Formats: sequence, C-alpha cells, structure tokens
Amino acid sequence: MNADGKNQTQLTTNSGTNPWWFPDGKRIAFEPENRGGLWSVKIEGGKEKQFYKFNEDVGEVRLSPDGTRLVFTSKRSGTLNIWVVPIEGGEPKQLTFDIGVGGHLAWSPDGKWIAFDLNRGQDTHVAIIPSDGGEPVQLTSGSGVSHVHDWSPDSEHVLFAGQRDGIWNVWSVSRLTKQQEQITNYTKFAAYVRGPAWSPLGDKIAYEYAENTGNIWLMELK
Repeated sequence: MNADGKNQTQLTTNSGTNPWWFPDGKRIAFEPENRGGLWSVKIEGGKEKQFYKFNEDVGEVRLSPDGTRLVFTSKRSGTLNIWVVPIEGGEPKQLTFDIGVGGHLAWSPDGKWIAFDLNRGQDTHVAIIPSDGGEPVQLTSGSGVSHVHDWSPDSEHVLFAGQRDGIWNVWSVSRLTKQQEQITNYTKFAAYVRGPAWSPLGDKIAYEYAENTGNIWLMELK
C-alpha cells in the first residue's frame, strides 16, 4: 500500500508473516505458514517463490540490508543462539555462544552489526555483535526489559521498546557511548509500546501503542 494507506494490494495467496523489503524495492520476502523456508513475491505481480530453505526449525529470521545474507536464531548448538548464512548457500556461521540470547534481531543499515535481546536474570538488555563475527557488546544495563526492533539510519543508535519501573516507552541507545535516551513519555502502567521503527530519513519513528482498559459491571441474578 501507499504510505498514506491507499491502494492496498494483496500479494500472497497463503498466510505469511514478517515481510521485509529486498534492497531493489521490487520484491518482498516473507515467512509462509506451513511451507517452510523463506519466500519472496514481486510487488508488481508474479508467483511466490522460495529463495531459501532451512534444514531445521529456526526462530526469528531477518534479511540483511543488501539482501545477501540471513541472520536467524536456532538451537542447533543445544541452546538458542544467533547464526548468519549467505542466501546463495554455504554453511551457517554461529555468532553467539551465550545461554542468555533472546530474539528480536535487527540488522544495522550498513550491515556491519546485529542487535538482539540478551537475557540476564529477570532483566532483558540490548546487545550487539559484528555481523561477520566477534565479541558481543551489552549496551543497556540496570533493571528492566528491552526489546530490540530497529536502528537509526546512520547505524549508531539501536531503537527498542523498553520497560522501566513497570512502564513501557520507546527508547534508543548509542552503539558508541551506551547512552540511553527515552523518546516517548508515557506514564500508564496498563499500557505498552511495541515495534518502534525509524523512518529512512531519520525524522520520524513509527510504533504500536496500546492501553489495557476494563470496566466493572453489575447484573441481577434471577
């Protein structure tokens, strides 16, 4: 659909989740239900086509910004960890070796970093690791929950939904200084934010916000 919501067009014939754009802007990758692997479809019409098949059950999968690699979570090593593999084939490379690895994978726009959730006790932190392999770096600290979702266009800040003292807001954290910034200012406990995403120009952030509400009712028993 257009950015204003007009001209909505159905592209797939079966249920699918997690759509991502290919760099050429002409195709969309997605995970179909009950068909396995990753598929793509052209936005100008065309049949759905499988472009990668996994030989095991995997968790989250994300396409690299240049469309050449996949990062995914898998328990093939015994515990949930992060792996990367070229789309054209080859043996997947294990990036993390930590029992606390969570999900919510996000490529930096320059393709050099992968952000992910890192569980430490009751808290969940933002962590990053070089996409070619290396030591992971924990960016956030203290009590709370942080769910990674996106990066700033300059690949310097990780955008995430953060719960601090029981309240959810949109936050960012610097890859270079580890300085955190609270972007929204919600104060309600019975509410949450999810999936914050930076616009390509870096001037807007889109996210989901929801409030849990309830009422008390009285009825007469007859």
